[in-house]
Formats: sequence, C-alpha cells, structure tokens
Amino acid sequence: MFLQQCAADFNGSQNNFTITYTSTGSGTGKGNFSKGTFVFGQTDSKYSSGEPTFGWEYIPNVGGAITVPINLKNKQTGRSLGPSIQLKQKTLAKIFGGQITKWNDREILKDNPRIAKGIPATNITISYRSDSSGTTNNFLQYLNAWSPTIFSKVQDDMSTAFPGGKPPANSVAGKGNQGVLANVQAKEGTIGYVDLGDAKGYPSARLQKR
Repeated sequence: MFLQQCAADFNGSQNNFTITYTSTGSGTGKGNFSKGTFVFGQTDSKYSSGEPTFGWEYIPNVGGAITVPINLKNKQTGRSLGPSIQLKQKTLAKIFGGQITKWNDREILKDNPRIAKGIPATNITISYRSDSSGTTNNFLQYLNAWSPTIFSKVQDDMSTAFPGGKPPANSVAGKGNQGVLANVQAKEGTIGYVDLGDAKGYPSARLQKR
C-alpha cells in the first residue's frame, strides 16, 4: 500500500517521531481527525460537515482508480466472465440501483454480443460499503454524472444513497474494500466496487468511457 510504504520510509529516515497509519475508512478518519484523535488523516472525499475547528489543510498526495469486480462464470466454458463483461455507465447505474437484477438481462446481452451465449441467467447481488467511505463518494459521483435520476445523492454513505434511500433487496454490505471484495468472491453473480489496489487483480468489468 502506498501510504504504508511512505510511513515506513519516513520512519526509517529520522528518530524524532514515527507515523502509524491504519486504514479505517474516510468517514472514521475524518471524524477522528476533527476530534484531534488523529494528528493527520487520509480521505478520498472532502468534508461535507464536521470540519475541524483548528487550522488545517488538504494536501493531495496520490490518486487511484476504482474498479468493479464481478464473480460470474461463462455457462459454456466455466471460465470467469468478469474481465470480459462490458457495461455502459447507465447500465451500471441500473444494476447498482436494483433495476437490472439478472446477468442475462437483454440490456447486458446487447452490449456483449461476443459472449452473450455464455452469460448465465444468474441473479445479480450488489456488494457495497457499509462504512462511510471516500471510495463510495467517488463511485457515487460517477453514477450521478451518468444517471442522476437513479443516483441523485453524492455522499460517503452508500446505504442511504440508493434509490428510495435504502439498499435494494439483492444487496449485501461489507466493511471496507476488503469486505466488499470478500462478498464478491463468496457468491457467484455478485458485483461490487473497490479501489483498484484492493482488487488484487480480481476479474473486473470493462466500463464504457464515453
């Protein structure tokens, strides 16, 4: 992890004090920084409320991508379909909004003619972050940009950002990127969103760029 390596390099270069960094999720990190529990924090999203009352600054240090891992096998070959599935931005929003609930939905098949015969009629399960997360905030910015009528809220909390203010029936929550990925790995048909570095090479969808 980038920040762990930075901390190790810093701690090995001087003896005045040491830095310890633990990933807790942006919501917890921002809250503890405002309280003074943390002397510095990292976040993927800005404060929307609860900003520190003492002097402080945002300092950008690294950027990273978000990927959409999928646990799905080709019904003809048994091989992973994750890296082959192509999704338009609006299709992705419909999936996470609970409007598309099966992988062989005609909208998905239409965008995947090369592998359409291998896409099974498996139910879709949505895996999302249970904790307040900058990753969630950035993912919601993406969904909102393409489908604001489905995802109208951009915030750190995914559970209340879903259409209607509550998670779809076909969803499951996981704590942190690790929890989301674990849910994806545990059940075929599951789709999630995680930071690219935490995906650990797990098969992920191809998303339309424009």
